[in-house]
Amino acid sequence: MKRKQVVQSQQDINTKEREQGMRKTLISRFVKYWMVLLACLTITPAHAASPEFTDEADVVVIGAGSSGLSATMTLLQGGVKKIIVLEQNPFPGGTSNVAEGVLGVESRMQRDRYLGPPMLTKDMVFKREMNYTHWKGNARLMRKFINMSGATINWLQDMGVPFEEVSQTTFDGVRTWHIVHEHGKGLIKVLFGKAKQSPNVKIMMETPATRLIANENNDVVGVAAKGKKGEIRINVNRHAILTHFRV
Repeated sequence: MKRKQVVQSQQDINTKEREQGMRKTLISRFVKYWMVLLACLTITPAHAASPEFTDEADVVVIGAGSSGLSATMTLLQGGVKKIIVLEQNPFPGGTSNVAEGVLGVESRMQRDRYLGPPMLTKDMVFKREMNYTHWKGNARLMRKFINMSGATINWLQDMGVPFEEVSQTTFDGVRTWHIVHEHGKGLIKVLFGKAKQSPNVKIMMETPATRLIANENNDVVGVAAKGKKGEIRINVNRHAILTHFRV
């Protein structure tokens, strides 16, 4: 009886230590998040009430990689009329060009090519991933990512991105890795091509964003970028989406 009590007490101590460790991790990440946010604010001039804008858009997307182009196409589907995409390189995609595939759980493709049993579910993959990291990762973010992953693959397929197969990344891994034809380059080719075809999207290559522009109330009202003929200042009516931003 005493031995059981000792074991139970030790388990309780271990549980409390894990909870304390997770709490410290969450607090640390929360602090880092706000430090990044404050850093973004510090690059914004505090008093730029009446800057001379050279262009205007409803939304400015900074970065023409897979995230930026996906955001652009989603905005178009949502009815946004004027989007400007800023890209620092002479080509789109960035490191997305060398990606092999995209993770997806419970996608149409995964179900069509089901290999089991059992059929992989979001809950199974979430638990597997969190156990692999000893629950040191951001569980809420991982859950959100996995929950949206299947729908993301379906959306990419609907956009015309060609996938070849659903594979696994390790010998004993689960089949969640959706391989893109021509890898990341193939994905970028489709999304960039659709964005270029839209009359509502203006893509500015070799034009890196340099700073955010704020008014006297520190509300972000625009984005400045380095153009080939000098600085470009874009008046933003709604939002600036930063998918790749360097100071």
